[in-house]
Amino acid sequence: MKQIPDFLFASSSLLLLLSILQFIPETMSMTEAESADTPPDPRDKVLVFGGNGFIGSELVHTLLQKDAFDISIVSRGNWYFDSETRIKPFVHHITCDRENSDLEYCTELIKLIDESHFKYIFDFSAYKPEVLLQSVDILNNKTDLYVYISSDSIYEVCEDPGEYNGGLSKESDGVRPESEDERDRLNDADEYGNEKLLGEEVRNSQWSCPIQFNQ
Repeated sequence: MKQIPDFLFASSSLLLLLSILQFIPETMSMTEAESADTPPDPRDKVLVFGGNGFIGSELVHTLLQKDAFDISIVSRGNWYFDSETRIKPFVHHITCDRENSDLEYCTELIKLIDESHFKYIFDFSAYKPEVLLQSVDILNNKTDLYVYISSDSIYEVCEDPGEYNGGLSKESDGVRPESEDERDRLNDADEYGNEKLLGEEVRNSQWSCPIQFNQ
């Protein structure tokens, strides 16, 4: 049986950052490092799909400040906001358009995967479920934790939680309507939310190791 990496889901930017950072230890202080009996381990490797946008660059910047990780970013090569000066010079960047080509054709990425084990993988850019499936297949046994970033847009294609929780959406509200006609109507109205929820559904149908959030 394949060893499938644990997954973490987040459907909003604030929840995403708070949830991810709780898994990442603070960097060991200089005093602790000097007093250790053994040489420090090589830096943990981190792989980020995306990481050059608004939320992703903030996460990568936080990781860089910890001064504990060897970070590789996979993107189409665009640098948004100030990420070209705040992020690009300090990471290993691999250009790859995963939405329009198979990852196996991204030879630089495949070489990195073959030679590495990643402490964390953060996936900001998987839009279609088949892209997520391909990434997980290629990265099988290659990471301790795979973080798939979803979107609060998923709730636009789900059942209306109504007033029973004060109108606020919870992670558990990501459930499609039972009516097929209503599903089709909502999916047509929000293609992005539908695709992101398909990513979550693919994961849930294949693996049984979700990590729960405190609301």
